[in-house]
Amino acid sequence: TPITPPGVKVSVLTSAGASQNPNTGGGEPTEMSRRAGKKIQEGPEQTLVPSRVEEQTVTMTRDEMQRMIAEAVAAQLKQVQPEQPRVEPLRIEQPNIEREQQAQSNERQNRRAEEEASSIRTVNPQARDETLEQLLPQVRDLQARVEGRKTSGSRGHPFSQHILDADLPQGFHDLNISYDGSTDPSRHMRSFENMAVLHRYNDPVQCRAFLTTLRGSAQDWFHQLPAGAIKDFEGFSSSFLNQFASVRPQEKSFLTLMGIQQKEGESLRDYVARYARACVEVPRASEEIKAGGLTRGLLPGLCRNSLAKRPGRTFDEVLGRCAKYMNVEEAEADFSQASKTIKIDPRDERKKKRVSSTGERKGSPRAEREGRPRGWRPTHYIPLMAPQARILEVMEREIRDHVVRWPKTRNDGPTRPKSNPYYELRGQLVELLREFRDIFAFPPEELTGIDPEVMEHKLNVDPLKKTVKQRLRHHGAEIDKAIEVEVDKLLKAKHIKEIQFPEWISNTVMVKKALSKWRMCIDFRDLNLACPKDHYPLPRIDQLVDSTAGCELLSMMDASLGYHQIPLAPEDQSKVSFVTSKGTYCYVVMPFGLKNAGATYQRLMDRMFRSQIGRNMEVYVDDILVKSRSSTSHVEDLKEAFKTLRTYGMKLNPSKCAFGVRAGRFLGYIVTEKGIEVNKDKVKAILDMAPPKNVRELQVLTGRIAGLSRFIARAVERSFPFFKLLKKKAFQWNDEAQMAFEKLKEFLSELPLLTKPEPGDELVLYISVGIFSLSSVLLREAEGAQQPIYYTSRVLQGAEARYSEVEKAALTLVITARKLRPYFLNHAIIVRTNFQLGETLGRPIVSGRLVKWAVDLSEYSIKYEPRRAIKAQALADFIQEGTKGASKKWIMHVDGSSAARGS
Repeated sequence: TPITPPGVKVSVLTSAGASQNPNTGGGEPTEMSRRAGKKIQEGPEQTLVPSRVEEQTVTMTRDEMQRMIAEAVAAQLKQVQPEQPRVEPLRIEQPNIEREQQAQSNERQNRRAEEEASSIRTVNPQARDETLEQLLPQVRDLQARVEGRKTSGSRGHPFSQHILDADLPQGFHDLNISYDGSTDPSRHMRSFENMAVLHRYNDPVQCRAFLTTLRGSAQDWFHQLPAGAIKDFEGFSSSFLNQFASVRPQEKSFLTLMGIQQKEGESLRDYVARYARACVEVPRASEEIKAGGLTRGLLPGLCRNSLAKRPGRTFDEVLGRCAKYMNVEEAEADFSQASKTIKIDPRDERKKKRVSSTGERKGSPRAEREGRPRGWRPTHYIPLMAPQARILEVMEREIRDHVVRWPKTRNDGPTRPKSNPYYELRGQLVELLREFRDIFAFPPEELTGIDPEVMEHKLNVDPLKKTVKQRLRHHGAEIDKAIEVEVDKLLKAKHIKEIQFPEWISNTVMVKKALSKWRMCIDFRDLNLACPKDHYPLPRIDQLVDSTAGCELLSMMDASLGYHQIPLAPEDQSKVSFVTSKGTYCYVVMPFGLKNAGATYQRLMDRMFRSQIGRNMEVYVDDILVKSRSSTSHVEDLKEAFKTLRTYGMKLNPSKCAFGVRAGRFLGYIVTEKGIEVNKDKVKAILDMAPPKNVRELQVLTGRIAGLSRFIARAVERSFPFFKLLKKKAFQWNDEAQMAFEKLKEFLSELPLLTKPEPGDELVLYISVGIFSLSSVLLREAEGAQQPIYYTSRVLQGAEARYSEVEKAALTLVITARKLRPYFLNHAIIVRTNFQLGETLGRPIVSGRLVKWAVDLSEYSIKYEPRRAIKAQALADFIQEGTKGASKKWIMHVDGSSAARGS
């Protein structure tokens, strides 16, 4: 860049070799510039620029130049935008004027140039060089600003100007965190945001502070961003996370939590801590999944039993309850340790000589015996008041040096440790669930639904029925808010839509659930009356439960909003409309509460799992169970079911599924490998009840008893006092009902385990005839033991109470055959009773009702035998058929004589 002392022409370089004129904007050089350039080039000392570069002559004095440089430097300090440089206007001669004015100006410039050239020759060269060195940086910056370039040869800053202009808070200092692009960017972002909240940084300061935490490749990435690309911290953080998304660890699914199990010997505190750390890595897991996974992984014990009886509402609640059992577990451990003493035998030195390096005794007759030497007593004790480290050290040494003595075998070669089949099966199940994780739906939005060509629900409304449009029912503020929340969920999942002209209108009914939640139901009673019944048969629950009992491994699955996965016919959508305070909506999928929804769903399940039902699978509407006689085939059975679900697009609810269990709840029963157990929750519901105070509570009691009738011998007779109270107009709880209530609770504490019949078994039926009820029990005999299968009981109605004893026994047999028809059809039945049923029903001359009963029973294979002794203790309470008291009293008279051969 050419620099001249005061009074000398200054040449400013222009781009593309052309001089720039503020007025003309560039183009051809003017005549004045040519002459000035020629004058300057005449002397060697003035030749400061190549002659081939076009120049533009600017006249200024030394004071003017210093003032201009000072103003330029001041403007730079104020951080003027480099894209819009502002330079003090220079007094530049205007070349494009009339020829006369131009000629006069040129003459003046020539004379001035000669004068300045002469002054240059008198300047000291050394002083001139020092002046040039001092002014060179300022002039270069000025020249760059004139040409519109940025100083220092650097690129523009990625931050926008308002971020750069923002003032830092008082006392600001660098943060002690850093990121170099090799770790999880989300974790670094969370750490910085926590610090930003702590120090109350505003948005521009957050941008500038976050930049100070970047290192290495992260810093290089930032400086490659375009100038002014970052305008706020939200955009900065988004770009940062997207840039380093490749190093972010893969988010784990809920299956990770399902695979965590408490290990043998692992304390409850260690297991809960390990599970809690895993939950942090699964951010999308819901509270139910977290709580259920923690409970499922616990080893059998007090904590698991407590959580199984009363599940926690939230994950925090489950952790709090586990903490209590942690304290109990540690307190028991401390107590067991405190009850021990460390004994020092004075003859330890002699014993050491008899102990080999492996811990075996040798060289003494006592070596072959276990226990302490006879007559040995410790000389003193070291109580557990010693430091804890000392106690643990001694205990650890005793455990480490302990040798377990097993019976020795001869010629027994080395054996390899056997693998644990449970852990092998668990690993296979985890891999299978990971392979088919697409069949699980977490939010309702993931439900894809069944193809309408496969299954579609149609109402088939009777056209002669009059349409009903119910008026809006007004609810309270709490219920209206709950309805609004449920409607928003259905809209988001695209299960409903707004409708303007509905055909039928129903109202919403909110039902309170556990955990203070609400369930929204639709009152389709008017619509259901106009729809004919779909007579598609549903499976018998007893048969499904019996076929499931005795399997080694089970897997229970539940469809996620199963009914909503079946589409509704478009022409019927306007009929399933409901009204709320926010508007009117209609379903586009099959809703709950419709008359034939269960039949449609069962039809779909039968079509999907046609090849598996009865073999390795059982389905009742939306309850799906995969069963395996052997644990080795369970993974393949599950895989077959998963493939079918994937093919049809059916989704499962992961929070309601249990895989690879030996016992599980199915259709209200607990099915195990040994048989069928009663649902403890149903028993607990009765045991926890207080004596009923009104008819409604009494009806609840009798309903709960009916749910357990399969397990209760003579259930009707035990609850008959309750039925008598229901018949009275005025409710009054009396002593008879209280006594029956207490005896019922006592009996429910020990209910029998039911079994299932095997193919080809002959089943035995016992009959009991009471004054007000009829009862029976069906059982099987195996290996000399009698195992109950089913208890039945019924109240005598009307004229049945006046039947003869034989007729009552025959009626009991007929009622039992109707109720347990599958057992009577598939097995031979042996009826053991003291009544002459075989002869009575086989005689041609009997009463009309006996003839009808004989015809009904003729399709079964029934044999009659006299009653034998009851072998099972669970059946002893059933028999109550003894002789009844006569209606008249008999008086026996004797004459008072006695003899060896009579009177």
